[in-house]
Amino acid sequence: MRTELEAAGLRIVPVSALHAESAADLWPVCRAPGLSLADRLCLALALVQPSRVYTADRAWTQLPALPALDVVCIRPAMAIHEAGG
Repeated sequence: MRTELEAAGLRIVPVSALHAESAADLWPVCRAPGLSLADRLCLALALVQPSRVYTADRAWTQLPALPALDVVCIRPAMAIHEAGG
């Protein structure tokens, strides 16, 4: 599966203690919309290594804007928050 993901242009990033701490710090922001630890870890990875985050989870649309983070909901296909916005 790794080969297929990398062939599609995706990067596999190892999770570090910094990522885990960042995910824990997101709990207050992510609690109300009910985002899971896995959701928060995905966001934490994107915050530490700025990148666009894609999700099909509509609960992510309830997040306040986070600096330096682009969240794109593919259902519906629209940008939710753009970096600096």
